[in-house]
Amino acid sequence: GVMASSVLVAGCGKSIDQDAVVATLGEKEISLGFANFMAQYQAITYDSYFLSAYGENMWSQDLFGNGSTLTDTVKDGVLESIELNYLLEQHMEDYKVEITDDELAAMKEAAKQFMEDNSKAAIKALGAEEEYVTEMLRLNLIQTRMQEAIQNEVDTEVSDEEAAQRTF
Repeated sequence: GVMASSVLVAGCGKSIDQDAVVATLGEKEISLGFANFMAQYQAITYDSYFLSAYGENMWSQDLFGNGSTLTDTVKDGVLESIELNYLLEQHMEDYKVEITDDELAAMKEAAKQFMEDNSKAAIKALGAEEEYVTEMLRLNLIQTRMQEAIQNEVDTEVSDEEAAQRTF
């Protein structure tokens, strides 16, 4: 299972040990650098949706009423997402899902372009590395393909007897 550290989303100017292991899933070790990049990338999305409504201190607020600050919610969500994607990867063969060498090459090229298109300050703030961007793209593709494959195998037929159930 995932054994997570409580350090993600390092503030601007704070340096982290990118090679430190923040979580493990079986034999797979997830680096703090990768998890932090994923959290920072997610934070940009949250900023675009909530910053104008909640202001600069939104990251210390409990926006969803779950007893956690937005910072902690993003941290937990990112680690769960990474875990889920690596679990999905372990079952790709079961669903005949593949990623081709050409697709991997395109992801590497897209990651390279991402690094070139963003300023050094933005790259530093994100904690971005070309390998992290490539891995994020790869995991996103795995998630998309596996979701589709799993949904295609779901039996949506419900018998009259099952439909008539009124209790569980």
